[in-house]
Amino acid sequence: MDQDGNLSPANWEEVTDPRFPSRRVYDDPSVEVLRKHLRQHNGIYGLEICESTETKKAAKIFHRDGFVVVRDLLNTEQLARFREGCTRVLREILEIPGPEARKYMAETGRLPHQYSYGIR
Repeated sequence: MDQDGNLSPANWEEVTDPRFPSRRVYDDPSVEVLRKHLRQHNGIYGLEICESTETKKAAKIFHRDGFVVVRDLLNTEQLARFREGCTRVLREILEIPGPEARKYMAETGRLPHQYSYGIR
């Protein structure tokens, strides 16, 4: 990966994850093992959470990780509107049929199972 977390197109075929199931089938034993692992180990341990006044820290984390968590940035109404919009757009993204009998045309060109809202 480069410093921004992008895979080099030349290396895409070489990228493997030992936890990645050999088949994309819901009840495949390797999928069930991964599902169990993710249930037990979900979340981001040690996640840095910024206050809304920590703009330089937030920018540094965003440029490092590609996202940043800011405590209490949105009020209840703003959060509900944001969730509704994300849900609507994600449904639109997932409605596009994928090539070669794949369920979704959803990859961003980076890693599988990352859905793009058109922002990179």
